[in-house]
Amino acid sequence: MRVLGAKMEKVEARHTEMATPHEDERLKSLGRALGYALQSVVIKEQILSFDDVVREYKRVEKVFVKHTDGNAFHVLETKRRVAERILCAATRFEQPFEVCQAAWNEMVAVGFTNSYLRSTMTWFYADCCLLERQFDAGLAVLEPLIADTIRQIEEPTRSDRSVEALKEDLARLEELRDELKAGLRE
Repeated sequence: MRVLGAKMEKVEARHTEMATPHEDERLKSLGRALGYALQSVVIKEQILSFDDVVREYKRVEKVFVKHTDGNAFHVLETKRRVAERILCAATRFEQPFEVCQAAWNEMVAVGFTNSYLRSTMTWFYADCCLLERQFDAGLAVLEPLIADTIRQIEEPTRSDRSVEALKEDLARLEELRDELKAGLRE
């Protein structure tokens, strides 16, 4: 009876931590609003300096983190989405390597939402490394990702559609890796 009581307490504690349907809808709406706010900064990138763009993204992050009411998952996802946008902007604005590296380090610190975003953000950083002739740094992040992508392709439980998407991704990553290696040979 004591074991059952302890299990029930854990279930009840977990249940009270779960969002109510109203709260869940509010957080979904907040996520959509964050997407719109980030997109509005992307549009402004054409007329702002890189420093101004970063300030805008950080302002959006601060506002939206405040509205998550401390929901750890949504705070983390907000920080991830802002870090993604800043890394992309650093590449688009062709910032010096140190700026791209700082943006990459911030991205790594908050982690990646999924393997697709891990691959995409790694590609952006490695591309920055190529542009800034930091070939070893680009290869250091790209080669483990390529090995992991190959491992995923070889998983027997993958669907054909998933394998095809991974193969396309792998080709893109290998092309960039080859450019980085060619840069080392120059």
